[in-house]
Amino acid sequence: LLVLVVACAAPSSLRDKPHTSRFQKPFEEVWAAMVEVLGELALPIETTEEGAGRIETGWVGIDSGIDHVDCGRQAPGDLRHFSGRINVEIRQLDPAVEVDITSTFRAIMRDPATNSNYQVRCYSTGRWESEISGRLEEEIRGG
Repeated sequence: LLVLVVACAAPSSLRDKPHTSRFQKPFEEVWAAMVEVLGELALPIETTEEGAGRIETGWVGIDSGIDHVDCGRQAPGDLRHFSGRINVEIRQLDPAVEVDITSTFRAIMRDPATNSNYQVRCYSTGRWESEISGRLEEEIRGG
């Protein structure tokens, strides 16, 4: 099984642009709410560094990937699978707390000529981050 990594051209506005929110709440409350939201969304937390304000999820399959992902123009192939992961940075900015949410996406494509799979780096449309941020706001409001 041959797996190739192919870079894709995506508009610079899509490359790793975080979705940023600010809350007038204590760091600990925002941290706990984010952990709760990720759990509710079944996004497995892979790494946490509370002192540094970082959370990273594991890779998860994305059923609605077409709305969340821009893979640019790719070599010919059939889409096999989308997956993504979320990275969160929470910073104390007295008196506010700032939350940056970014995502990383990849797609597995099948080359019909060689019948082999290859991986493509894709970019976020911002929708997934916006949805997670909205859920975080609801959680912090108690909703």
